[in-house]
Amino acid sequence: MISVPRKSRTITGALATVLFGIVASSCSTVINDTATTEAPSDTVPVMVTTTIPSGDITTLMSQLVSTANGLGEAIANRQTNQARQQASDAQAIWSVLQPRLIDSGIDVVEDIDRMVELMNTAVDRKRPADADKAFRFISIIAEELPALL
Repeated sequence: MISVPRKSRTITGALATVLFGIVASSCSTVINDTATTEAPSDTVPVMVTTTIPSGDITTLMSQLVSTANGLGEAIANRQTNQARQQASDAQAIWSVLQPRLIDSGIDVVEDIDRMVELMNTAVDRKRPADADKAFRFISIIAEELPALL
């Protein structure tokens, strides 16, 4: 067995302590006082005005289809204000259409609700494919709706 002199063990222990201190201090948090904390300009909420839609179930459904049409293109072309306006219009139409569909007993309320929510999500997350998907499904429901009435 090799024995290490006592003086050498103290130097090794001191060296290990110094090295640990250097390594531990290099992991400290650095605060950057020059960093800006302002939100990017594209995340500032935009006020959207929408008129309250009117009409029967078929008319409101065709308005919803018209509103969904082109939403994916607006998102893809970064026309954020237009996309938000279309999503807001769809939400307004849906708020009037939903109780009428519930009263009629037609079992499409959950499906349309998901598609309107998908339109909102598409705008928020900038996903044009989701908006296009919502438009396709809303169009299919609108085509079949007169037969269900």
